[in-house]
Amino acid sequence: RLAYCEYCALLVRSVLGSGSINAKSATVPEASEAAKSAMALNNERKEIWEKWLAAVKPWADLRDAMQARPDVAGALADLKMAQNSVKKLREAAERAEEKT
Repeated sequence: RLAYCEYCALLVRSVLGSGSINAKSATVPEASEAAKSAMALNNERKEIWEKWLAAVKPWADLRDAMQARPDVAGALADLKMAQNSVKKLREAAERAEEKT
C-alpha cells in the first residue's frame, strides 16, 4: 500500500499545481484519485499545448526566426521537454493503473 501511495504522490508532484498527498496517511483510493486528478490536469494542459502547436504550425518553416529571436528560440526546446514529460507521465499512469 505504501509503495503504491508513494508512487501516486510522485505522479501528483510531477504535475505542477495539482496539489499533494501524504503517502503515509493516504488510502489507496485517495492516492488513486489524486493521481487521476493530476493526470486530468496534465491532459488539459496537453490539449492547450497541442492547440497552440496547431496555431503556430504554419510558421514552422521559419527556422531562422526561431533561432534569431530569443523569445521564440526556446519553443523547440520547450516542445521536446513537454513531449518527454507527457510520455513519462503516461507511462507512469499506465503502471499505476496496472497496480490497481
